[in-house]
Amino acid sequence: MTELSPEDALEVEADRRRRVTSAFRLGSEASPRAAGLSARAQLAAGMAITVGVALIMAVIALTQPR
Repeated sequence: MTELSPEDALEVEADRRRRVTSAFRLGSEASPRAAGLSARAQLAAGMAITVGVALIMAVIALTQPR
């Protein structure tokens, strides 16, 4: 790794601090609801998966030779 002059090292450290500070600021302003589905959407997705699995099982059961 190349050696930085003291002025360059200070500039790199200042830039890193600015980035970390802005990341913390953005993180504190984030909404916790923005990350995932709402409770209703989760319930609807679960019901859709259940209905899909039930339909597949019904088709398999009906097409089995007796």
